[in-house]
Amino acid sequence: MSKMNLKIITPERLFFEGEVERFSVDAKGAVGGFSALANHSPLTAEIGYGTISIFEEGDTPTKKATLFGGFALVQPTETIILVDVAEWPEEIDLERAMAAKQRAEAEIAKNDAAFEVARISLMKAMARIDLANTGDRLKK
Repeated sequence: MSKMNLKIITPERLFFEGEVERFSVDAKGAVGGFSALANHSPLTAEIGYGTISIFEEGDTPTKKATLFGGFALVQPTETIILVDVAEWPEEIDLERAMAAKQRAEAEIAKNDAAFEVARISLMKAMARIDLANTGDRLKK
């Protein structure tokens, strides 16, 4: 199967770069998810809050990560994803994410002006918890 170069870049680091067969983004809070294979038609997509599954070879993802807020530029031979935050499962502090989830749920329950900030915090915490709880400690 043909491959494409995938780069995931945050303001702090080059999070991932490598040849992949495909990837799949499940982004909550954006237009929705999408997948891309090598030779994909050009596409620009917003990324909200969610996960990316990276398939270096075969039908099982070899890597998974959380992505928070950004854009993807898909070209036939290369995809560049620019995001505010990207985390591997082992980088997630599950206790901290659970505490953030509880704080966000409490703020949402108040239903005041901080609702949208709390909703975004909740989505981030849920994405981290979901990935950390999958038990998928895949190689980077």
